[in-house]
Amino acid sequence: MKKKILAVLLALTTVISLGACGNSKTNETKDTGNTQEATGELPTLRIALPTWVGYGPLYVAQEKGLFEKNGVNVELSIVEGLAERKQALISGNLEGLATAVDVFVNLEGAGIDMDMVWMLDRSNGADGIVATSDVKTPADLKGKTIATEVGTTEHLFLLKVLEQYGLSQDDINLTPMTIGDAGTAFVAGKVDAAVTYDPYLAQGIEAGGTGFTTADYDIDLMDAVGFTDKVIESEPDAVQGFVDAVAEATDYIADNKDECVPIMAKGLKLDESDVSSTLDKLECFTLEGNLNQVGESDDQKGKLYDSVKDIAVFYKDQGLNDTEIDPASIINPDFIRNAK
Repeated sequence: MKKKILAVLLALTTVISLGACGNSKTNETKDTGNTQEATGELPTLRIALPTWVGYGPLYVAQEKGLFEKNGVNVELSIVEGLAERKQALISGNLEGLATAVDVFVNLEGAGIDMDMVWMLDRSNGADGIVATSDVKTPADLKGKTIATEVGTTEHLFLLKVLEQYGLSQDDINLTPMTIGDAGTAFVAGKVDAAVTYDPYLAQGIEAGGTGFTTADYDIDLMDAVGFTDKVIESEPDAVQGFVDAVAEATDYIADNKDECVPIMAKGLKLDESDVSSTLDKLECFTLEGNLNQVGESDDQKGKLYDSVKDIAVFYKDQGLNDTEIDPASIINPDFIRNAK
């Protein structure tokens, strides 16, 4: 697919802005509520993410000073386009991503070596297809113009749903655009359907669209945080500190949801009501949930390996990856197993 000039300019802008971030942080103070504490000089992990409620725990960990407490500085940047995030990784301006599990499969296939170190959430109705009211079942999507971002979780969900109804991508008119833009385009009446996530999905359904969501189909759509192999090898203590901090944050959120929703909304620039309603459609993983996903040991691997295997086979069969990716090449369970 030919790159548009705008996408290139956006990528360059992202790389320049991310490149301004340093690799350490010295003598900075962090407001943790009643007191401020000096962070000292800490290794820095720069993480990009799109706007998605499932990434909210990262902002809670940041706001509560849990990253610094665990010996790492974390810089979070919202970058909507997958192409821009890829370019920033390739340019060395990021150490990590918060993104969907299947994106890590896609990146590995593209020669960008990363390992997932923490599972964030599983969608249970927060992702899906929203279509015009004449679409009664996904079979009616044949010949329709559908917007979504190619190579993302939403693209995967679309292809898997179409497959269940005997259709393929060749049976629709796919219009590539970012996830948020896809939802906006549907509400504006510019496309027949969009594959997106909340709050865009909910907005499309509220505008009169028909929804087919992850609550209706047994398709694992999960999100994780992963880092480049390079930083995992060079800064393992920083990565462990990150995992320990997010594990603490997820426990805190479970007991203090009302306090944490505004923090997540502020960080993600979303309405608090959208954050709260989307959280109800997610299975947010605690440390226990992460251990269930990766397994207690290599002899007793968790179900994440099967989920990644399924994605890898599907991407290979669809021609989206040239080879079938080995789940072990993108899952690093050690940090979860060693978490406090």
